[in-house]
Amino acid sequence: MTDFLTALRRCEEAAARLEKTSHLKGQYVEQRHSHLLTDFEAAKRALIAFPGKQEMLSLEDNRILVSKMESLLRELSSTQEKNGVKRLLDRLVAVSLALESPQKAARPALKGMPPEIRSELQADIDETHRCFDAKCFRSCVILCGRILETALHRKYYDVTKNDLLEKSPGIGLGNLVSKLHEKGILVDPAIAQQIHLINQVRIYSVHTKKEPFAPSEEQAHAIMLYTVDILKKLF
Repeated sequence: MTDFLTALRRCEEAAARLEKTSHLKGQYVEQRHSHLLTDFEAAKRALIAFPGKQEMLSLEDNRILVSKMESLLRELSSTQEKNGVKRLLDRLVAVSLALESPQKAARPALKGMPPEIRSELQADIDETHRCFDAKCFRSCVILCGRILETALHRKYYDVTKNDLLEKSPGIGLGNLVSKLHEKGILVDPAIAQQIHLINQVRIYSVHTKKEPFAPSEEQAHAIMLYTVDILKKLF
């Protein structure tokens, strides 16, 4: 599973870098664009090879989702139009979040959380469950993003004694992860991948898009599980 998520993120990042140069002109820019195109095609081939498929298939519940992912990867292999590529990558992110998600969400006890944020995190987690029970799945995703921001800001403060909420109040989750990685805090690539996936789906859920995004019950539940797993690993 980690191999697939790594390949998916690499492909997303390569596509984003390629998009930044697609409208620019000039000899250097054209050379740079050609180089980025080569990188993107290599990343796409690596993703289409479906790394980690057998690991995903080891659980019977994953078979339908793996079949759906295979279908999306086949579409990706034949799609050249940039909007079509982005749409397929977005759908792959959403499907991957639903893998291995059990039917009912457990309500965790936050025993290891710093006392300064424990009550706030517990209140947000309890609210995600109320939203989930009410089938407000987009709200679940948005709250999970808030939970991660609270926990990561606190982790950064514990290690550095610098309060980014005060010094950089508008810092995004991606930049916050980068700062934590620079300090040697987030060295586990699996955690970084989980945070990236949650953040991606949170962005799709919050911001207005041409095609509205509505997380499924399975996707919302998977994000809740990932969020709690990250909290346990951070503290």
